[in-house]
Amino acid sequence: MREQLDDAQDPWVRRSLADFDTARSSRSLLRLGSIVEDMDSWKHRANESVRQAGERTMQLQEKLEMKDKSLQATPGSSIFHDVETEPIPEEECERASVVPVVSHSGWLIKRAHRTLAFKRRLFCLMGRELVYHKSLESSTVACSISGRVNLDLDTVLQPVPNHGFKLIQGSSTMLLYALNDADRDCWIKKLQQCGAVVNLVPTEAKSMADNVITSGWLRKQGQIFKSLKRRWFELTGVGLKYYQNPEATRAKGFLPIGRNSVVTRLDIRKTGERFSFSITENALEKKSRVLIMHADSQEDRSIWVAALASVIDGLEPIEASMRMPLDVTCMERSMSEETETSSPTHESPGHEHSLREEDLVRDITREAQLILISPYSPEGTTSENFLKTIHRKTLSVDSIRRFMEGLMEYMVQTRMDYFKSIYGDSDNAFDTIAQMISEQVEERVFSPVHKAVYQSLATRQDSKALQDRLELLRGRKQAYFGIQPPSPSGYAAAIQAMNAIDTQSLPSLKRKQLVTACKTIYTVAANEQLYPTAMSADDFIPAFIYVVVQCSLEDVLALKELLVAFPPVSASGEMAYFVTCLEIAIEYIQSLVILQETELDANLPLGVTIIRHDHGGMVVKQVEPGSQAAACGAIHAGDVLVAVNGVSVHDRSVADVKKMLDATAGPIALAFVCVKDYKRIKATFVREIPA
Repeated sequence: MREQLDDAQDPWVRRSLADFDTARSSRSLLRLGSIVEDMDSWKHRANESVRQAGERTMQLQEKLEMKDKSLQATPGSSIFHDVETEPIPEEECERASVVPVVSHSGWLIKRAHRTLAFKRRLFCLMGRELVYHKSLESSTVACSISGRVNLDLDTVLQPVPNHGFKLIQGSSTMLLYALNDADRDCWIKKLQQCGAVVNLVPTEAKSMADNVITSGWLRKQGQIFKSLKRRWFELTGVGLKYYQNPEATRAKGFLPIGRNSVVTRLDIRKTGERFSFSITENALEKKSRVLIMHADSQEDRSIWVAALASVIDGLEPIEASMRMPLDVTCMERSMSEETETSSPTHESPGHEHSLREEDLVRDITREAQLILISPYSPEGTTSENFLKTIHRKTLSVDSIRRFMEGLMEYMVQTRMDYFKSIYGDSDNAFDTIAQMISEQVEERVFSPVHKAVYQSLATRQDSKALQDRLELLRGRKQAYFGIQPPSPSGYAAAIQAMNAIDTQSLPSLKRKQLVTACKTIYTVAANEQLYPTAMSADDFIPAFIYVVVQCSLEDVLALKELLVAFPPVSASGEMAYFVTCLEIAIEYIQSLVILQETELDANLPLGVTIIRHDHGGMVVKQVEPGSQAAACGAIHAGDVLVAVNGVSVHDRSVADVKKMLDATAGPIALAFVCVKDYKRIKATFVREIPA
């Protein structure tokens, strides 16, 4: 491989024709300045982003302390800002004027009466009536009630294995499944308070030959027909079985899991479904079987991925904490109940003293999920109305962002005290809870509109231009990026962590993974003892640019645009710092000029028409069809000719260039850049480069 142009001291050095023997067309990069020259301005930008993030968090905390009552006056009054939404029908307004008291709510798996298929439904207990709604996870689904159960009638509850229970009224039976026994027992207790009677009929669970590590409901994509069906899965130490329902004795399928199996989280852009992951039976085989499945929540997927990874690694059955329910439902208390029963700390009666922080985070996450999805909360009805609107008309990314920010701030200001009663009023309570709210609002609003968002972020042309530069840079050594001393591992661990960003769907989760990748750079530098003291910003930024270049993210430009377009309502300083570093890395890569060199035969018509453009460059006006210029595929109308046989032509007239072309016999080397790149380097054309 011949030496790249930008490694030479002079960018327009004359090349021998032998350089073009192995390839008739080649590309290289021209760097107009060094990384060191821009380091001070980059560090200032990164530090400024940290300051702005801190100010934003302080402003939000001040709003919370002010307790502006106008924000709580009417549902959604402060959420929409200037976003025009779909008018709410009169009958819905009438129903919304009287908000029912929801004493208990959560997700249950319900068996359909006709098809016997299992569907996930949102159940709400209101007075002596149990109602259920279709899944509100999609904005295309209306929030109308799908069914009602009048609990004034004689009602019998019968527990069944695998966290289920039957609700019997006369000859009618409804089969329901919670996702753990504790949740099932909580539902039974609440229904008993409404007059239902429990009938404890002895039942036997199906026999299990192997020890089941994890079991639960997942939606599975068919191997031939790509339809989705809900199945009951059971993971053992040797593989994954799935059944039509928990009571079925005959498995519908089995996937062996061994050392060569791989489990991978999947971005919503790849599957079109939330909380997706895949299991490859044998990653060493090209045509190995792959199962694509979809969980019901982020927590659900995380537990399955961890359990599958433990089996792949040949570890002992995962500990009891991993055997927890995959998506335990939680209560959405009425506002009056919250006021009466909430304690200022999480040390309330019946609440364990020693709950781990992750348990508290999970509890608040579930509460926020239900609040945002509930047809009976201001957040749920407002977000549903917004999503209906956005599917009927095109809204800008800014409109979506403003709505999400308004919804986040509304929840922070109206729900913070309640969430603090669960989490406790520790020093980091505000930031932690605000971050959880931000993530759940993203899940509620961003996921249904992710396709429209990505289509608006970055054009394919811009993404391809950046990708072209990344491909040319990947062969560069660390010294090219100003990394001294180089990492013996090539920052491989950080590159792997960077690639994992593509396994996340939400902006907040991608941002978290970016932080993880950046911290891994510091870890690698410390473990390899690259510096006598801690890694400085002068050392980190070049290393990070190198990691961005070497990673294999599908669209790093779209990633940057996404993180900038959807900032968290409360961002930590390091999070803002690293997002700014990503902006800096991409801007640096975009500043590099791609030089397209092509060898043609001067003894034949070239097939290129050159004119002088207003910006002063020699522009290709036309490429004649069927000519050798068209055949090479590297010359396009609008490209700027910058050199002929290594001689700069930026200050030549069209007549001079024509003479140069006519005077050449045999092979002729032409160098082109695109118009955007020419404008960047025009100032550097101050002399003709000697041959």
